[in-house]
Amino acid sequence: MNAYLLPEQTVEISAGELVILTPGAMLTSEILTDQSEFQSLLLYIDVQLLLEVRESINNHHSIRCQPFQRDKFLNHFLSSLQLLMQKPEKLTTPLKRAKACELLSYLAALYPEQINALSVKSNDQQAQRLKQIVSTHAASSVSVEELAFLNNMSLSAFKRAFRQHFGSSPGKWLMHYRLEQAHSQLSQGKSPSEVWPNAGYQDHSSFSKAFRRTFGYSPSEVGRFGTMVEP
Repeated sequence: MNAYLLPEQTVEISAGELVILTPGAMLTSEILTDQSEFQSLLLYIDVQLLLEVRESINNHHSIRCQPFQRDKFLNHFLSSLQLLMQKPEKLTTPLKRAKACELLSYLAALYPEQINALSVKSNDQQAQRLKQIVSTHAASSVSVEELAFLNNMSLSAFKRAFRQHFGSSPGKWLMHYRLEQAHSQLSQGKSPSEVWPNAGYQDHSSFSKAFRRTFGYSPSEVGRFGTMVEP
């Protein structure tokens, strides 16, 4: 199994090893051809928790990331997770955080350089990146799923983050933003047939219906009404 941590960095992960991947890293796997059985456990850890653990590390020298070798402690830790997963109702959010903190604190104590070398962004930096990517691509026909991919997030995580920072669902926000852009272009003299393909609609009819529903008049009437009406 290979973990691509950076464009120029590749780490091979063998049996009995553990690796931490930061947002944006790419993981590829190869299926064994000799019918051997193997198991892997994937954990998602809050970036803010990782940043808190890193604050306790005195060594701030960056080195190339390497997989962590599993030892008795890590074997027992994984066994405890497997036992907890057999009773998911017991695996509460505080318990999940406690287990994640236990793992990161142990790794930080034994491998401070590796933990410190992880490239992670704070919540404020992540929010700034999200807003920048959305503002860059909002006027194009990019989908919500594609925006989530560009932000290195799952679709559900992207929707939560988007609502937190924009106060609306991404689909609703993008629809209104693109309709406002379309209105601006129409008021500058472009025809509806020139505008609707870039507004994220499949055809002129659906664009016109959404436009009228938002502004109270059709795209062809923009010249008469001129200014936009708040929905």
